[in-house]
Amino acid sequence: MLFGIPGLLVGSVLIAWVLIAHSGTQPVSVGALPGPPREIAMLLFHDFLLPFEVTSVLVLIAIMGAVVLAARPEAVEHTKKEG
Repeated sequence: MLFGIPGLLVGSVLIAWVLIAHSGTQPVSVGALPGPPREIAMLLFHDFLLPFEVTSVLVLIAIMGAVVLAARPEAVEHTKKEG
């Protein structure tokens, strides 16, 4: 890696700052949030369908990565010897 962990940390903070500072969103009071399930469903499945689906794919990839990382090394070796 070019800069290692510190570079990753600085890059993550910089990306988060850019996304938060320049996203064009305004603070919303708690009472102003869309509450009825019908409105939330319209937002998720109509207005924000693509970001919702991209997020679901990223969550599935993260789950698969966690399973791979949590696999016991002896189980992986045993599978390699059989194959």
